[in-house]
This record gives sequence, structure tokens and C-alpha cells, in this order.
Amino acid sequence: MTVKQKKYLNYGIYATLGVGTLYLLFGNSRESGGASSDPTGNGNVTPNQLEFNAETVSNQLYNAMKDTGTKTNLIFSALAMVSQDQFAKVIKAFGKRSYNDTFGNQINFGIFPLPTHGLVYWLESELSEEHYETLRQKYPKYL
Repeated sequence: MTVKQKKYLNYGIYATLGVGTLYLLFGNSRESGGASSDPTGNGNVTPNQLEFNAETVSNQLYNAMKDTGTKTNLIFSALAMVSQDQFAKVIKAFGKRSYNDTFGNQINFGIFPLPTHGLVYWLESELSEEHYETLRQKYPKYL
């Protein structure tokens, strides 16, 4: 192997390691959950349920989606006892928040401000088609 070939081989190795590292840091990793049934409970409300707070639920959803790697189980836990009417309040409480469409998180490289999107956009972008469809069936008026 010539010196020039060794040089190109080294460049290829470094490029591969760099791309792999970027994928691990910013890749679109999502939890699968794997449940075939509706984990949200289809709006069943238990009598001993704590008082509903749309702001608390919206913050739980935001925290489950704001970083790289969506925490699907936390999304479904936060919405487990939320009825369709309450979901409208959660959407309003969530408002519009900054979202990096490229990386699916809050990373901003300081060049331009991140666009803002509402909860429906966040859920559609962050969840797998199967999980989004589960929520769409529970909240058909809003998703």
C-alpha cells in the first residue's frame, strides 16, 4: 500500500467515525414501546384521580420531547387520564415552543432563531406513525 493510499484510508476512517458519532449524538432515536393495545386508557377517568392541570401535563409532554430521543412512555403516561376536552386545554397550555426540525430537539447553533410550533406538530414529528395514530384515535377532534 502506498503512502497516498494509507492517507486516503485514514481520511475514510476518520470520516466514518465522525459520521457515526454525529448519528449517535443527533440521530432520531425513538422508543418503540412495542405495545399493540392503546396504552392511554381511551379516556377512562378514575374517581381518585388528582385534579387535572393542563400546564403540568403540557410541561410533562415538553420534557418528554425536548431532547434528542423521544420518551414515548412518558408521553403516554402524561396523557393516560386526559380526556378529549382536557386535551384541548393541554394544547392551549403548550402554546408554541421552539423546535429544531432538523434534529428534533432544542439545539440551536445560534445562526437563526428556531421556528415555533404547537403541540400537535411536536407530537406528529416526535412519535412514530403507530404511536401518533394511537393518540389520533383517542383525540380525533384535535389530531
